[in-house]
Amino acid sequence: MNKVRMIPLFAASIFLMGCAAQPGKVVGHCAMPTDRILSRIDLKQMMDEISSEVCQVAGGVAPDHYRSSHPLLVPDVVDVQSYQPHAFGLAASEIFRESLHRNCRTPIKQVEMARDFSLTPDGLMALSRDSSVLREQSAALPVAMVATYSLAPDRLTVVARAVRITDSVITHMASREVQWRCTPLLTGETDITFMMK
Repeated sequence: MNKVRMIPLFAASIFLMGCAAQPGKVVGHCAMPTDRILSRIDLKQMMDEISSEVCQVAGGVAPDHYRSSHPLLVPDVVDVQSYQPHAFGLAASEIFRESLHRNCRTPIKQVEMARDFSLTPDGLMALSRDSSVLREQSAALPVAMVATYSLAPDRLTVVARAVRITDSVITHMASREVQWRCTPLLTGETDITFMMK
């Protein structure tokens, strides 16, 4: 091959490498806002898997102690750092309640996390004994389903607990983690790959 043909070929390969690499954008790092990334996660699948585990669904049937006329207390899904639901927690809460209702086959009672519950510094959930209303209801409404989430730059973790209200014992737990990886495309768009485990 002569030198005249080599120069355009070399220049073209450098140009294409520059386009693919897109300086300033690291493959894996997501430059888009976190709320846009979270909006693409399949929350229904995540909450269905979590609620099936925390309700101990076997063969599509929840245990008798959940299939009763007593509602489950279900507060909003909150950020484990701030104890606030934020926009993601509110969206996740609605899907979590619907999924619990369907999988546990029991009524759901919505309660406020900040008013009725507290989290210890170790991250474990404990019922607040300052809530006289909750204490009065504890005999009639024996179980609460409490879920929290935590965010990292490349992952979301959701943990749910079935808590016996009378003594604050966690009887069942389930969790899911979603990791994501961003790849800049030549079009300027970003492709996001999710992996749930």
